[in-house]
Amino acid sequence: PPNRMRVGLVCTLRLPSDAPGKVVDSFLRYHLGKGFSHVWLFFDDPEDRSLPQALRFPSSSVTAIAWTDKEKEQMWKDKCPETLARLGGLDITRAQVTARQMLNAELALQDALGCEDQSIATSERQNRRVDYLLHIDIDELFYTSKKNVVPHFEALERRGIDHMTYANHEGIPEACNVKDYFKEVTLFRVNHLTLPLSSGVKEGMNFFAKRTNHHQYMLFYDNGKSAVRVVRNTHPASVHSWSLPPKVNTGPSKRRPRKGVSFADPRSLDLKNLVALSDLDGTSHTDRIEEPCILHYPCCGYFWLRSKYQILGDFPPEWISPGSENTETTENELGSSSNLCPGEKSRRIKIQPSLHLDARAAYIHDQKQETGGNTNKGLSLRSLFDDQILLSDQLRIKALIKAGVCRRVTSVQQSLRNDLCLSGCFDVKFVKDTQKVELKDDMPTYTQKSSRSTPSFVQKTAADPGQDARLDYGMTREQTETSEQEIKENGEMLDKSWLLAQISKNYL
Repeated sequence: PPNRMRVGLVCTLRLPSDAPGKVVDSFLRYHLGKGFSHVWLFFDDPEDRSLPQALRFPSSSVTAIAWTDKEKEQMWKDKCPETLARLGGLDITRAQVTARQMLNAELALQDALGCEDQSIATSERQNRRVDYLLHIDIDELFYTSKKNVVPHFEALERRGIDHMTYANHEGIPEACNVKDYFKEVTLFRVNHLTLPLSSGVKEGMNFFAKRTNHHQYMLFYDNGKSAVRVVRNTHPASVHSWSLPPKVNTGPSKRRPRKGVSFADPRSLDLKNLVALSDLDGTSHTDRIEEPCILHYPCCGYFWLRSKYQILGDFPPEWISPGSENTETTENELGSSSNLCPGEKSRRIKIQPSLHLDARAAYIHDQKQETGGNTNKGLSLRSLFDDQILLSDQLRIKALIKAGVCRRVTSVQQSLRNDLCLSGCFDVKFVKDTQKVELKDDMPTYTQKSSRSTPSFVQKTAADPGQDARLDYGMTREQTETSEQEIKENGEMLDKSWLLAQISKNYL
């Protein structure tokens, strides 16, 4: 129906030339099958070999863009001059992928808004019109066990929620060789800001924190991803959130925008906007994961870890966020962690010691060793993967699931493998191939080292596989190189954020 709620998705991606499987195909099938009306894909590399996977979908459902660098920069200057200026100019976009992601997200939002132009053909205008726009990466899914996402966004509209942030949960690889992580990975580390207060949860969190050099529970981000109502004068505040105008016009009169968040984040304590998703639209918990949520599949397989840091290269050790605008709505009112003054340009945030920086250093170290330019000993990327990312011991996994910090989510895998994703879609029909396109489905095979199948920080204490395992937190030799003070401080920060989030949520 013409007036049916429409939800869009935007993603900037770049896959390695030897990427196996059909990750883009799975990404599109899943989201279109869940009721997303339109997907904007911005290929960071115009010669990306996964582009044919996107072109098989009709333009009424998928807009696949593969501009050259010159074309991208011209579009950003023409269409997003304010955001580009607040980021710091084109030089920033050449060095920071997050800057390119934000600018592309704004282009997608403007394209959806441009569909209000009456000069555009009615059918084309309807195809790209969306009411809400979600910004995620190619290694993420907007997960819900329900058949369609539309009722959820209709509930947001009824509540007057213009910006909704969803908790993210991290996929954990159980094997070294993974082709399509959407089809193969089913184990997830539950975001600690959503976990209940219990001794079992505390024990499970410590297990993961003790694995890493920097006492990390979540290996990458933990502050969620957001969908925004498509209204004018909306801009990305970061890759995680959006900046809305002081007033939005979504009804008979203008009103102040309202933000919702599904978890209590102690960095902003945006408690007045905390939304219980189960109360919003009758959604429920799936194995203790409140949904909808973001399923994040970072580095799920050694190939994907190596490819990620090969593409990123020797990236600057800092995050970037655009400066704020001269608007009546402050950053704090919109729940952003930025403390910029109005009109200030981009903010650079130093990346703290983390697995992300360790992986960058390990990849560079490996490259130098391969070319004979480095004989110094150091942490290899493979060792980092085996010791801090991979979790293949099923006895340990059983203990972590029982503790409550890990959950199995198999419905994504089942729907993709059984080709059920598009069964409920209204009008998605594949474009007939005008030429044969060979999609690469093989990959380099990496041996799963038996000596690392049970890492040194895990001790089997169960008498037989039917018994629960005890989680032992002994540190590896590599981890002892990190100062005890840093480990103590990071551990205290993790405990405090988890505790504060749950006290706030339970109090409310």
